[in-house]
Amino acid sequence: MDLRYFAMVCSERIFTKAANRLHISQPSLSVALQKLENELGLNLLVRDNKHVVLTREGAILQREAGALLQQAERLEQQMADLRAGEQRTLKLAFPATVGAWLWPVLLQDFQKLHPEIALQIEDKSTYAILHAVLEDALEIGYGVLEESAHDDIVSKPVRAGELRLLAAKRDALMQQEQMSLQDLAGRRVIMYRKGDSFAESRLLSEVKQRGIAVELQYVEEQATVFNLVAQGLGVAVILAETDLIRQSSALVSKPFSEQLKYKAGFFWKRDRYLSQSARLLMDFVLHKA
Repeated sequence: MDLRYFAMVCSERIFTKAANRLHISQPSLSVALQKLENELGLNLLVRDNKHVVLTREGAILQREAGALLQQAERLEQQMADLRAGEQRTLKLAFPATVGAWLWPVLLQDFQKLHPEIALQIEDKSTYAILHAVLEDALEIGYGVLEESAHDDIVSKPVRAGELRLLAAKRDALMQQEQMSLQDLAGRRVIMYRKGDSFAESRLLSEVKQRGIAVELQYVEEQATVFNLVAQGLGVAVILAETDLIRQSSALVSKPFSEQLKYKAGFFWKRDRYLSQSARLLMDFVLHKA
């Protein structure tokens, strides 16, 4: 019984798309699903010329099949760890604003040392990574640990950092020896993606606690934050690592006198088997940090 074919059809709801993603012909896919229905003695799908609709029995199998396939994937990973010299794939995600320093470490240093491990890296927010880890879509993630706290999550700190104020070099704030959150009162603060960053949630918590009124301007791209701040149209509150990805020499960042600290590191699901590849990568990054 090959549940992968059934799961793909459930995902795409169109036979031709499912067959293309599975790299098989549409007739072969139809035969395989008919065989599955015959083995179970149930009608799982209602077919028409364009789309596929699940029957009640099909919906139940879809729900259970997802968990079974995830378990099978974990088992395959464990077996792969027992086979020496075989190409292995490791999925990892981290936010560009937190893990900018990781790109050369992983794609140059780690890959050179471990060519047998094929890395699949994605740029996501810590919130999105946490969800993917909890849903077993990712084995490990890297992000702000304050955001990834969860009863089912285990974490390993790698770096400590603090929030910094980013402003144009000519901004009067940059002439001060020390800057406080109170200096943001009445200022426009450019933020990256509403509801999607630790810098935003921490800033809002801190200014609310102190009764400081700020004007928030949200944008969709990190580059837009840098551009607007460089033009003197506002300031930004960023993570220390975010400074690595700015290109403009017209910008300067400084820490706040309040020392708004955070920790970044790896996290994974408590009951999930950690592959040898994941353990090697985490140990390597910890050594580099």
